[in-house]
Amino acid sequence: MPTTLKEDAVQYVSDLYNAVKQWRNPQETRWKRFYKLYRNYRAVSDTPYKSNIFVPYVFSKVETVVPKMLGTMFNTRPIISVQARKGATEDLASLLEVLLEYQLDEDQLEFFSKVLEFFKECAIYGSSFAKIIPKFNNDELASFNYIDVEPIDIFHIFPDYRAKSIRRMKYIIQLSYTDYEDLEMMARAGFYQNVKELLGKLESSANVDEYKKKRLTSVGILDEYGFDSNRKVVEVLEYWDRDNIYTIGARREVLKKEKNPFGGLLPFIMARYVPVQHELYGIGIPEIAESLQEELNDVRNQRMDNVNLIINRMFIANKYADIDFDSLVSYPGNVILSNDVNAIKDLTTPDVTQSAYKEEEIIKSDIDTATGEYPYDAGAPPIRRETATGIVKLQQASNIRFDTVVKMLEFTVLRSIAKTFLWLDYHFLEPAEFARIVGKEEYIKRNGDAFYQQDITEILKMYNFQPMGSSITAVKEVRIQQMMQAYQLFNQDPYINQLELRKMLLDAFDIKATSKLLQTPPIPAASITNTSPPQGVPPEQGAPGPQPPGPPGAMPPMAPPPPGQGTPNEADMMAGLMQAAGGATTPGPPGLTQ
Repeated sequence: MPTTLKEDAVQYVSDLYNAVKQWRNPQETRWKRFYKLYRNYRAVSDTPYKSNIFVPYVFSKVETVVPKMLGTMFNTRPIISVQARKGATEDLASLLEVLLEYQLDEDQLEFFSKVLEFFKECAIYGSSFAKIIPKFNNDELASFNYIDVEPIDIFHIFPDYRAKSIRRMKYIIQLSYTDYEDLEMMARAGFYQNVKELLGKLESSANVDEYKKKRLTSVGILDEYGFDSNRKVVEVLEYWDRDNIYTIGARREVLKKEKNPFGGLLPFIMARYVPVQHELYGIGIPEIAESLQEELNDVRNQRMDNVNLIINRMFIANKYADIDFDSLVSYPGNVILSNDVNAIKDLTTPDVTQSAYKEEEIIKSDIDTATGEYPYDAGAPPIRRETATGIVKLQQASNIRFDTVVKMLEFTVLRSIAKTFLWLDYHFLEPAEFARIVGKEEYIKRNGDAFYQQDITEILKMYNFQPMGSSITAVKEVRIQQMMQAYQLFNQDPYINQLELRKMLLDAFDIKATSKLLQTPPIPAASITNTSPPQGVPPEQGAPGPQPPGPPGAMPPMAPPPPGQGTPNEADMMAGLMQAAGGATTPGPPGLTQ
């Protein structure tokens, strides 16, 4: 890679960009088709005299899968659990877990909305990319602010096509479009160079995002902001390899050249909906159902045409008869003028809607089977009458293939996000800020300085980053049953933190204000002030004496109920909670209840 002359860098990056773009052209053509399927687009000019209905079945599949992904990933807290491996400390694992949870909840990050966009692109095109970069404050010291996850339009990312994953790529090129004003501002801040020379060469040009323009115009949508003739933007290519970063403006000038600050890493993540062996890009839902979606549209439109022909009949007329063709229109009360009543006959069109309905159901069933997403996932009732347990089992069975998709996202996305966040924290987050996030007392108690006293590569190897949501079913009723069974097994177990157990149970019922609802049971005053029974009172009738300390995390002993009151039946309380949650019954032995 040339590193001395900027002309060489411009030529190198431009040639590499053109080579990747030429290799990717067939894939771009496919992506445009998949985009139209998701947007339910059919050209009106293709069928000027026929029905032109698009059945949004592919759209419904995408919009069913993406919420399931998000629901699975975000249905419990923490989003990512940090678990210590052999040789690591639980104290540091606890601090890192709190740090990750805090940063993923950062308002400026907007993690949920960005992951939504990232997953949706993955479901539509089969692959999606995002970039993880640190953001800094605009102060004199350019202090570290937060970590950003930036989803990238798949048309704007040009990866090393010889690799099959980010880890094995030698380079990645990102395409973007920047306003003249933004370039000038970054030049004044010293972030970019050669901006004045570049804008002088481009004074008469006004570029737009060509990929976005073609994509939107292909479905009849005009993006006025992107195509505003008064808004001048510059094409910017950002080239990343293991050693250098080059920012090229309009393929003419080097705006920035620097060493890769990530220690040879490429700060990108990639997801594939259905991986294809030995290929870089994956398969999305529109590609799986493309031909079936077109067949479904054809059957629906043919049925509509059949109904229209039955209602608005066609006629056979004697061309030599004196017929007023202006009155030859089928509507109630119409009179058709003719000298010969036998000169006009209606053309009978048989009704084929019944067979068309059957064909439509077969096609939808084929799409369900091909995509692995069944109507049960979207809450549709089963064809035949089922018990509540039967419906839940059908939902679970339909999630078998979806579980594989979730596992792929877990290993390739969420774990990569966690490791990249901690890598950036190690280099840019000050220890004082780390202590503020997790609490100074906790930071000191759990020796948070140990995070900075080891090599970050070794730290990432010593801890396992486990997304919590993927280990819990997304079916609410089943999740409640699982938690109730866990509660029955571990309630009052001295080796289980009872407060945390109750928090998890309430979370399963979607009760979020647990901090206000739960409180630590008070220790009886007698056990503190009086260590022995009163004089003349048998031990069994006196206040309880001091109890031996339990294991770490165990709940203190419950206070005895006031005189005249019994101990609340927790099973009855939990049964009431389950009924309020949607029809679940009192927990019984392990397994789903009928």
